[in-house]
Amino acid sequence: MNYKLFFSILLLSLFFNCTAFEPFKSQKDKRHNIKIIKNKLDLSNQQFRQIKSIDSVLFLVSKGLNNNVKPARIRRRLDSFYLNSYTKGELKAMLLGEYIFRNDKNLNFELDRTMKPGEGFNMDGVDDGKKFLDSVIAKNFNVKTIVQDSLK
Repeated sequence: MNYKLFFSILLLSLFFNCTAFEPFKSQKDKRHNIKIIKNKLDLSNQQFRQIKSIDSVLFLVSKGLNNNVKPARIRRRLDSFYLNSYTKGELKAMLLGEYIFRNDKNLNFELDRTMKPGEGFNMDGVDDGKKFLDSVIAKNFNVKTIVQDSLK
């Protein structure tokens, strides 16, 4: 078999079978969520232009707004991004944290830049750590407990 033919067929099959990942279901869904963002956060045109091309940020902001995250909390994270206090990745992580902890009333967390990379999270107490782990496990894993009768 001709290797050039084999690789070209393989490349074509990969090209047609791969789909790009976009966080929104469709362009219509994206436009609808952008309207929600503009209405609830009251962003200036310049501020919106800074996040307009970052679909993952738009998705996390709209997901938070649609799931009862207070607009002031999201606005605070975006303001830090506009002031170059956050990178795009840090902004996404903080928006995700706001979404995970959306039901906590007085939660206040921030990046600790004094720590070296890889040192991990800085939790103020055991309760903060437990809440964080419980929320991560509940969101990412389907945990079922099985009670076994010891008399069998």
